[in-house]
Amino acid sequence: MFLQALLRAPVSRPASFARATARSAAPATVDDAIRQTLLQRLERAPWWDGRTANVFVDAGVVVYQGWRNADNDRAAARQLALATPGVQGVWDARVPRRKWQSLG
Repeated sequence: MFLQALLRAPVSRPASFARATARSAAPATVDDAIRQTLLQRLERAPWWDGRTANVFVDAGVVVYQGWRNADNDRAAARQLALATPGVQGVWDARVPRRKWQSLG
């Protein structure tokens, strides 16, 4: 009986919760849009290999992770990211493939 009453009770949240939720949801949506746009552009780039590298966006900062084939890939990825609307910065943490190969 108590559980049924609890389930039927209206849920109310303080206005501060609504404001905090709106603030936290907006940047994620913008970051997701930046990432999707960037991924579409990267897939058309001959130097990009989505099997060995990935891209994340946090607060407008693009983060590349994984492997890259050449130093030119880093510069091209940076230019591509900075040309994407909403990007605030770029951090390329990809490791040269030859460095990984020498470890094996």
